[in-house]
Amino acid sequence: MKVNIDVVRHQRHGQQHLVVISVDPDAGEPIPGDTAGPQLRQYTDEVEAVRVLYFVTALRTVVVVAYIEV
Repeated sequence: MKVNIDVVRHQRHGQQHLVVISVDPDAGEPIPGDTAGPQLRQYTDEVEAVRVLYFVTALRTVVVVAYIEV
């Protein structure tokens, strides 16, 4: 079975960002907006050129809304 190494590398980096916000949900910064519901947050990594949009539930569960490569 042949595996594309770039895809494997990409998946590993994607998981790294998810681990960061899972361990510390406050690692990202709040995005200004409506305060009625859970606050949308963003975690950016300028070195890897990635932006993760997410919110944290009352039970501190991280829900990823978008994973954006910039």
